[in-house]
Amino acid sequence: MKKYCLVLVPLFILGLFFVGCDSSTTNNQDVPNNRFQETGTIQGTVYDATTGEAIGDESLEITLIMGTNYKSPNLLKKDPTKPFLGDFAFTGVPVTLQDNAEYRIVATMNGYEKFEGYIGACADIWTSCCAQNVPTQDTVYNYIGNIYLFPLGSTAPDYTFYLEYDDERVPNATVYFEYNPAEGDAVTHVSHNRIPSEKALGQTLIGTTDANGMVTFAGDNLVLGGEYRLTVLPVVYEGVQLRKWSSHTFYVGETENEYLVTLTDLVPGYDDDGLKIIMESNLDEDSVTASGVVTLSFNQVVNLVDEKDCAAFLTGGTGVLDATDLPDSGLTVTGSGTSTLTFTPVFSTQPGATDSDVYINFGSCLITVGDDVNDPRDVWDVPYVDGSTGTVPEWVQLIP
Repeated sequence: MKKYCLVLVPLFILGLFFVGCDSSTTNNQDVPNNRFQETGTIQGTVYDATTGEAIGDESLEITLIMGTNYKSPNLLKKDPTKPFLGDFAFTGVPVTLQDNAEYRIVATMNGYEKFEGYIGACADIWTSCCAQNVPTQDTVYNYIGNIYLFPLGSTAPDYTFYLEYDDERVPNATVYFEYNPAEGDAVTHVSHNRIPSEKALGQTLIGTTDANGMVTFAGDNLVLGGEYRLTVLPVVYEGVQLRKWSSHTFYVGETENEYLVTLTDLVPGYDDDGLKIIMESNLDEDSVTASGVVTLSFNQVVNLVDEKDCAAFLTGGTGVLDATDLPDSGLTVTGSGTSTLTFTPVFSTQPGATDSDVYINFGSCLITVGDDVNDPRDVWDVPYVDGSTGTVPEWVQLIP
């Protein structure tokens, strides 16, 4: 099985991968102070960030800065009349096992803004690599990182996002436009194979959607060519807990700058109206309620479809529910048109003092949210507001 290792550097990530499990050497872990002294190759192509075309001419220069060593490429294709324009490669780059090295890379070309970024070269030792039972170490390390240059005078545009849920715009949502959010998490960026632009003053921006669900981040505060990701903090909209964590990466100036963002329910799988239970008197299934009364509070106003369809059944003991007009006579439900329903069993004969193991079990009871009469649901199927699994207990214990 092949092992992929990624580069992780503070504030930056390079979508670099290298192939493992093709090793021809074994690292002797029994030798004290064992040292790792491998080197690798960093290669890529220089592109125009606005057109996506490979570029190069005699003015193109790329420098890899490793401490006091300012290294020129071992290969740099500058001639526009020949194949592989813009390709470059640095060989002999020290590789680290523990992310202990990162390097600065600078690119310049006439007619383009100066580019600066950071890269690292990490290796990995896998004790079970390729299903072997001994530690194995690669000897070949090759990393890919492309560079994108912006024409002189380019500026970062404003980025505007429209937040939407169920075809409606969502106001008052807090939105983070995170600068280089991939620190410590390279996996989602491995396919990009690029070196993001680095600026010392880059920062995460925070905004709030207006009444039209819109938020704009000014280009003056963004890093041209910088890497960003969008996060929407949890927000309640019409009773629904929403949020959005975007796996999409934005490279400022190279991607479209206006987006429609669809938010998702934090508790997926339930009705879109977001109805939840926020309090229930019989939450503890082992608690005792001698009256048999159960109270449910919701995060929205609810209405009974028909109280006569709500039923209760007594199990155990000598008590009897009112049978004058079953099933309605055995249970009273009050609170329709509010956010709290109270279920009260009606007895013709109360349970006896010596009875034991007596319960009230509730049958189906249909409700609707607000004036939405077209979407009834059983009250006992409404989930908890905190997203806990399961629904409200459909019984209450009168006598243990």
